[in-house]
Amino acid sequence: MNTNLPNNHENITFKKLKKLLIIKNNNIALIVLSLCAFVQNAIVSGANNAILTTIERAFFMSSLDSALFLIVYDIANILASPIIGYYGDRRSKTKIISLSMIGLSLGSFLMIIPHFFHFNTLNSENFELSQEQGLCHLTNYSLINSRISSRPKYPNLFLNKMKFFFYASNMINGVSSVALYTIVISYIENIFKKEKVHLRQGFYYASGAIGVGIGMLATGNFLNINPKKKSFLQNFNWIGAWWIIYIISIGVNLFLSFIILLFSSKLILVKNDESSKSGNLNDFLKNACKIMTNKVFIFITICTTFETFLIKGFSSNLTKFLEYQFRLPASTATMIAGGIGLISLVFGPLLGAYIVKKLNWNVKKCSKFVLIILTITSFIFLGLIFTCPQEKFIKDNSNFIKSIPKSTCMCDTHSFYPLCHKNKFIFQSPCHAGCLKFSKPNNFFKCLGIDSYLNQSIFLQPCSRPNNYCTLNLIGISMNGLVVLFLSSIVILPILRIILESIDVENQSFALGIRSLINRLFGNIPGPIVFAIFIDRSCILWTKSPMTGSRVCRLYNNKSFSISLGILGSIIRFLSAVSAFLTFCFVRRQDKVSITDLTRPIENLKNDENVHSNKPIEQNDYRVNTVA
Repeated sequence: MNTNLPNNHENITFKKLKKLLIIKNNNIALIVLSLCAFVQNAIVSGANNAILTTIERAFFMSSLDSALFLIVYDIANILASPIIGYYGDRRSKTKIISLSMIGLSLGSFLMIIPHFFHFNTLNSENFELSQEQGLCHLTNYSLINSRISSRPKYPNLFLNKMKFFFYASNMINGVSSVALYTIVISYIENIFKKEKVHLRQGFYYASGAIGVGIGMLATGNFLNINPKKKSFLQNFNWIGAWWIIYIISIGVNLFLSFIILLFSSKLILVKNDESSKSGNLNDFLKNACKIMTNKVFIFITICTTFETFLIKGFSSNLTKFLEYQFRLPASTATMIAGGIGLISLVFGPLLGAYIVKKLNWNVKKCSKFVLIILTITSFIFLGLIFTCPQEKFIKDNSNFIKSIPKSTCMCDTHSFYPLCHKNKFIFQSPCHAGCLKFSKPNNFFKCLGIDSYLNQSIFLQPCSRPNNYCTLNLIGISMNGLVVLFLSSIVILPILRIILESIDVENQSFALGIRSLINRLFGNIPGPIVFAIFIDRSCILWTKSPMTGSRVCRLYNNKSFSISLGILGSIIRFLSAVSAFLTFCFVRRQDKVSITDLTRPIENLKNDENVHSNKPIEQNDYRVNTVA
């Protein structure tokens, strides 16, 4: 008996401790869930985008490899969305969310595995040509040969195979992230009263948006750390400590998964119908058909698909647009684009949630608001077509003197070290400009043909952004992008209200899963590809990467670039507004049907089957009795 006393005492103590740790406050639960969204976005949308160029250098990945790294996330998310969304309404929501956080930890663990296999097989000097080698050499063939021999070697095949760990990591992230934007949204809907849920959901979305910005900033700082200390920051072969943020996320995700299991079941105010939890295939198909025949749901989903297509394509090319249009450093362009996205995604959803709550909008008013905002911004997009003046691109010095053959200098067609002359001309490299001499710090002179063409001896310098170069246009374009993305984010919560109010409580997570599948399949995946196709049509200089043989655009026509981005964005946003208009029409029509049904004589209601069976009243495809 005495030997059992300690065990009993330990069991009692553990139960008391567990009882003390149980979370019964719905606001604390919201904070924990918001931290989950923060960490997930910091990794998936922040760090994964920030490290692309780094892992390309470290593991000899092509642009296609890095694009595939991002796409597998959406593919996995598409396949998992309807299944996880469906079972999220029929199983324990907290357990599924907890498992999702464990999955994100596993994804981060797979991301850091390639780091332990990485080693430098090439000296940094192999990647850099001296200024002398970059000149035009008419007779010194030893320097020409050294230029050719100093090109980067073929990529190390072993390190290139490490990319499959990245693919597996992002596939797991794609599956694990489904619950955070389907089940969690429905869970928040169920633990708060209807008059409070709008701001809570806005807070959740804003937390995720902050995670994107913090993830990119933190990763950027980690990339400035070089543990091997063998090269300097500006070196082509610089590999920063990109893996640190993933190590941090492993511990944080595991901790959050444990905390979520402590949520009390008493937090849920709205219980799902137990009869709907059969979970068999017939029930799955029946509820899927019910959702897909809901006209309001169909057209608002089409609207969000166009929006996803647009925002994914626009945001992925905004940094490139600023960098080439205004000749900004990549870091500056990234900071501007990141600031625009951070301000929009943090304050936009919160303002949208506040408007819906403050004005106590119903579905009809929400749909009208979405229609107005999308229609206005379809015209604001056209503001992107205003361009900055651009130098005339001179492919080689034979454009000045026809008697000089293009092959005179034997220039490397893959090199790109642009030189400019007083914002009038731009050359691909010193060799392509025919420059024979170089003086420090960055002056190139005695350039074949150019001196005689201009009747003066000139110095060419690396292209840089002149003072006050198109500053007003930069401010205008930045404000235009801010307004477009900010107004786009304002409608996130009104759109969410339209979806949740038009779907029965027991199918809300399932509906959000179906919407996520459609948005990613027809929005996230094709959006960046279509935008890239249109933008690449404005390229005026292609080079081939000596590492992979893939083509890379080095120089764009500013006018064609801006017109492609502005007009394509305006067309897609207009199609989104048309879908919002159709949504509004069906909401208004069903609203009239609801009023007609509610004003029927009471004696006609006595024989109503729904009244006697105490079932919720449904008006066509529109859910009238919102319980949440």
